[in-house]
Amino acid sequence: MSFKKRKRPVRPLVPVIGVPEIGRSYHASWGLHHGVVGKCISIDHDSKTVVLITPKTKVLFKYPVKWAELRYIRSNEPTMIEEEKSK
Repeated sequence: MSFKKRKRPVRPLVPVIGVPEIGRSYHASWGLHHGVVGKCISIDHDSKTVVLITPKTKVLFKYPVKWAELRYIRSNEPTMIEEEKSK
């Protein structure tokens, strides 16, 4: 007798609202399920891009990431959503 594996429904990550913050971790949308997470170290307001660094190995991402491609990581998501609802 074989059992079917149950998959949980996947909740999409929330896009960044407003301007990203330096020192906060973000997920890159083009990373799909590979878990591409980076810590923001600089922001370019003119071209609306950020420079990310990997949190563990401290390696810079090869290219800057656009604000539209940034998503909140799950650990920051609930507090950010609650803050936006309270405004």
